[in-house]
Amino acid sequence: MTTHDEIGELADSFNRMSHELALAEQQRQQMLADVAHELRTPLSIARGHIEAMLDGVFEMTPDNLALIHEETLLLGRLVEDLRTLSLAEAGQLSLNLGKVDLTELVQQAAAGFEPLAEAEGVRLTAVTPSNPLIITADANRIRQVLGNLLSNALRHVVKGQNEPHQVTLTLENRGEFARISVADNGPGLSATEQAQVFDRFWRADEARSRDRGGSGLGLAICKA
Repeated sequence: MTTHDEIGELADSFNRMSHELALAEQQRQQMLADVAHELRTPLSIARGHIEAMLDGVFEMTPDNLALIHEETLLLGRLVEDLRTLSLAEAGQLSLNLGKVDLTELVQQAAAGFEPLAEAEGVRLTAVTPSNPLIITADANRIRQVLGNLLSNALRHVVKGQNEPHQVTLTLENRGEFARISVADNGPGLSATEQAQVFDRFWRADEARSRDRGGSGLGLAICKA
């Protein structure tokens, strides 16, 4: 026989399930809206310039063609980042695991971004252990995460501050695990912004991030 308590528990379970399904559907719809919004901007820019050249408003100059090319590159990065993030969140991102020297990877990442940092007037420093730090990981995915962290830090350089802008990439050996951090001497983020910083498509400065080619997915991929 079914008791009232069992019926009540069953009703509660159905209510929770209904709420979770409704929340999942809301998140799915929001994600689709975000994707459509992010795709629309580079497509609109590229289309506008192509139509202007076809109508004779803009000349077909290398500069105008380069702008269209940049928008197509942004679209490509956005699509690839979306694919990577979707696979990671679903637990289906394939990993090529092997022994990796994390000290070497961090030093290489900093060296790779040094020209961009110099161009931005940023002092980029890597702080690593003196000895190799061997872990089991996918070296390419670690490089991707490091690249996302550094490009995000350099993308939000604040111009005009009194002291030279600094970005420090630090690797720490914590015994059973390693810790990688990126820090700078900029104004930082508010508590509200910190709560959102790993959300997909979130940007602290919408206009500047778009202008610098950010997909808005780099930190979300790092977290996933």
